[in-house]
Amino acid sequence: MLSSLGAALQSLISASRLLSAISGDGTLPILKSFAIKPGKEPTRALLASGFISFWAVTVADLNIVNPIITMFFLLCYFCINMCCALLEALEDPNWRPRFQYHHWSVSLVGMCLCATL
Repeated sequence: MLSSLGAALQSLISASRLLSAISGDGTLPILKSFAIKPGKEPTRALLASGFISFWAVTVADLNIVNPIITMFFLLCYFCINMCCALLEALEDPNWRPRFQYHHWSVSLVGMCLCATL
């Protein structure tokens, strides 16, 4: 029980820091209000993450929350596979995968599977 609580708190804190970092990059202008100065705590992002978590808990029906979480994970894996395939196709000199059996086609298949699901 305590390990689940610890994992939930860790996810809440890391989600707010990730939201703050994404907004600080300026890639999504709608998230600009969550940007912080270096060395500061992401209070707004923490409140937004807490609100989203509170909403998911108060819904109390996993059948409603599961498709949303599944889409976030599929989108994350889609982006990771796309980046791996593009870096391999562009022959980026900084791209040095350590996995012995790495091939760009595996990333492409993973990207297509995430898109079809």
